[in-house]
Amino acid sequence: MAEALAGAALLTPATVPIGFMLSTGLFAAFSVIILSLIRRGREIACSCFGSRGAAPMGRPHLVRAVALSLAAASCLVTTLLGVTISFDDYVTPVPWVGGLALALVSIRIEDVAYVFGRPEQTAK
Repeated sequence: MAEALAGAALLTPATVPIGFMLSTGLFAAFSVIILSLIRRGREIACSCFGSRGAAPMGRPHLVRAVALSLAAASCLVTTLLGVTISFDDYVTPVPWVGGLALALVSIRIEDVAYVFGRPEQTAK
C-alpha cells in the first residue's frame, strides 16, 4: 500500500517531494530489514517486484534496496533544490534509456547475481 501511495504522489508536481520522501523511507526500511535478515541468517524468499522465486533474500537484494534508496534520495534533493530538466533538449532520451536499463537490471538482480556468482554460492 505504501509503495502505491509513493508512486501516486510522484504523478502530480505538487506532491512529487512527498513521493520521493516516501520512496526514500521505504527503500531505506527495506535495506535495514534485509540487512537484519542476512545478519541473523534467516532465509526468507523474496517477493520483490512480484516475483515468486525461491531465492532467499541476500546481498543482491540489499544492494538493490540501498541503490534504490540512494536514487530516491538524490531525486528528493534535486527536487527540493529546484533542479529541472528541459524536455526540449536533444539529450533527454539518454537518461531515460539509462534509467530503463538500470530498472531492468534491478528487477532481475537475482538472475544477474546467479550469472556472475561463484558456483558454490549459486548451487544452493
